[in-house]
Parts: sequence; structure tokens; C-alpha cells
Amino acid sequence: MPRTVKVAAIQMDVTPTSTGKRLKRADELVKQAALAGAQLVVLPELFNTGYIYSDTNFQNAEPIYGPTATWLKNTAQLRQIHLSKNIILALLSARKYPF
Repeated sequence: MPRTVKVAAIQMDVTPTSTGKRLKRADELVKQAALAGAQLVVLPELFNTGYIYSDTNFQNAEPIYGPTATWLKNTAQLRQIHLSKNIILALLSARKYPF
């Protein structure tokens, strides 16, 4: 039997700013999507930092258990949804993160 999944695609301004401010804005948009019935919410590339075409983007890399990953996990659980995203991760050691 076919199953229908409601998907929301979120757009955000790409201007770099603090991760805290960008997560707050993403939270507002994800909440709206979930309340509208979305089951899968797709966030834009580097939604947590914004970006410019520069190597400075890599300075915003976070550890895998950093603030953005924690926000993603908590938000998905709270809203009972799936989140799709693209962020820059700082992999400190292949032994610590074996995937």
C-alpha cells in the first residue's frame, strides 16, 4: 500500500551569523513546518552558520556532538519529525568517529 509523506523545504538567508541566532531562526521555521503537518523537514546547506565563498566557512566546523547536532536530535524528537541537513563537521580522530 502506498504511503504519503509530507515534506517541507526550508529556505533561509545565507548571510553568516552566530550559530545560536541561526538555530533560533531554524527552530521557528521547523516548528511552522511541523505544525503544518510536515513529517520530513529539509534544511538548507550550512543552515547553522550561513556561508560565503571563502575558506572561512571551515572555521565554523563543529564536533559531531556539538550544538547543531544536539539541536537537530532534540528538535526532531520534540516535533516527532525527520530532519535533513548539511553541516561542516570537524572530525578530530578516525578512532573517535569510526564511520
